[in-house]
Amino acid sequence: MSWPSDPNAPINIAKKKFDDECADKGWKITYTDAYRPQIVQAHFYEIYIGKISNDGHGNLYEVAYPRATDDHNTGKAFDALVTDKNGNSLNGKNLSILN
Repeated sequence: MSWPSDPNAPINIAKKKFDDECADKGWKITYTDAYRPQIVQAHFYEIYIGKISNDGHGNLYEVAYPRATDDHNTGKAFDALVTDKNGNSLNGKNLSILN
């Protein structure tokens, strides 16, 4: 996972703010690359077309139609896992920390 080298890039500013707010609460955030080739996205779409799925954290989602310019296909997407000080996942909970 790589971030823009410019510390003033909007994504870096937002990331730092979120990282700091998580750290202030004793939480840890881990970012992982969410790149997947378009053919993989097409396979997901074929399996889940028209279905709404639950990610196990109470979030509902639909699989997007596979387009060549989607963020997952072009390396712009990432997953973020937020854990508490005991390593328990906080993803999917209403954290409301960015007020």
